[in-house]
Amino acid sequence: MDSSTKLAGKKILVVDDDLPLLQFLGEVFNFFGCDVSMAESGQRGLELAAEQPYDLILSDLVMPGELNGAQFANAVLQQKPDTAIIFMSGYVDDKMEINERLSDIPIIQKPFRKRELLTQIDLVLH
Repeated sequence: MDSSTKLAGKKILVVDDDLPLLQFLGEVFNFFGCDVSMAESGQRGLELAAEQPYDLILSDLVMPGELNGAQFANAVLQQKPDTAIIFMSGYVDDKMEINERLSDIPIIQKPFRKRELLTQIDLVLH
């Protein structure tokens, strides 16, 4: 079974302050038949994650605002510990609070190719 078959019908939340990337990922996931929601901040992502369950959350690690990616993921996992999350990052800030709960969350480095992203999603959703 290929990635496109596995993704069809999945509920995915993408959280990133980079609006062109957010739009691109929304288009990619729509192409694969996903029900995709998008949030431009960790706070908005948390609001959406509280409203409904997601099969996968793809979140930028470094975001401005009240919640960076690590804080956002921590908050989601406190409410829904089985949530599948993948971090995206152009760089990893030394100040990021990657605690034990977050240490197993994979990080895909930006810029990434669509195939890299789909491979990582396959591993997380297996």
